[in-house]
Amino acid sequence: MRLPHCGRFVDLSSGIAFAARASVEDPDWPTLDPAVRRQRMMATAKDLFLRCAQNRPLLLWFEDMQWTDVETRDVVEGLVDSIGATRLLVILTCRPEYDPRRGNKDGFTSIHLDPLQTGAADQLVRALLGNDAANAELRALIVERTEGTPLFIEETIRTLVESGVLRMRAGRYELTREIREIRIPETVQSVIAARIDSLSPKRKTLLQIASVIGSEIPLLLLREVVDLAEEELQNLLAELQAAQFLYETPNATSLQLKFSHALVHEVAYGGLISAKRQMLHARVLRAMESQNQEKPQDFVESLAHHALNAALWKEAVTYLCRPATRRWNYRLIGRRGLLRVVTAGAHAPAAGSRPYPRGDRRSAEAAADIRSDCGIRPARALPGRG
Repeated sequence: MRLPHCGRFVDLSSGIAFAARASVEDPDWPTLDPAVRRQRMMATAKDLFLRCAQNRPLLLWFEDMQWTDVETRDVVEGLVDSIGATRLLVILTCRPEYDPRRGNKDGFTSIHLDPLQTGAADQLVRALLGNDAANAELRALIVERTEGTPLFIEETIRTLVESGVLRMRAGRYELTREIREIRIPETVQSVIAARIDSLSPKRKTLLQIASVIGSEIPLLLLREVVDLAEEELQNLLAELQAAQFLYETPNATSLQLKFSHALVHEVAYGGLISAKRQMLHARVLRAMESQNQEKPQDFVESLAHHALNAALWKEAVTYLCRPATRRWNYRLIGRRGLLRVVTAGAHAPAAGSRPYPRGDRRSAEAAADIRSDCGIRPARALPGRG
């Protein structure tokens, strides 16, 4: 998540991760468990914001909360719990599936954004398309079909431009075909999917690989996962940014990219067939393991995520059993998800993947530990335990 600080946006979650790995003068710091270090850094971040609010009014803006990690949510919830009489305003933007669980708190206000009214939608279309009278019928069609959804409007106009239906001439857009020939998909997801499908094979593949890495894409990790020369990679990324699929975002350690919208990430990822998606998660997992050999525990949550989606059950159970991922297990996977991992890992590995070895004593016991921690009663006891 990005926070305004000194006139700039900074990335909170990556900043916490960087600070957790940074060297400090405290001789006990390196010996602390990674989970303890991260918890202290999150507490420090919360205290920092509260102290800033003592000196002057402070606004914190968190975008796309439905995509946030556990650390970011904990910091935000801690801030909301501690606001009291401070001069702090916290604004969260999210899609409907995110539940802030703060609806009964004093000072908490939930604002549902309805689609734009016809007049406002027409103003947005005019701002993007122009006021040329020759396009009046097209503007009305876009307003009607998109039902006042801003992203739908923007993606529809981009699609019309990229497909050649609209072209720029003498400083204004003009249609290249009859209005009755224009087909606008019924959903914004369909429009985004059509734009992605129109990309060249290399651009589309790169965008889909980025979607597997996550909503935020460290360039160093992307380099290792893709099979491209540096110059070609940079050219393709520049083209994807020019098409407004990706944009650069500040990062504490290195260049990082981010999807322009959560739906763009969702559609790009959803366009992958299951086998390819699984293979790419495995490649990302191996690249992360290679880049973080000294301190893999600092990235254990991401490692567990990619192992799960790669159907590498032995690695998944290993990472899920790390102390740093205990709370992540329960909050982001849930009891049913964990049970599915243990059951699928022990008995139904995906074709072509490394199977979860039934005879592997350590892995079997790790799976039993997960069941025990979550209060899941095993179908049958493991022989020889206890």
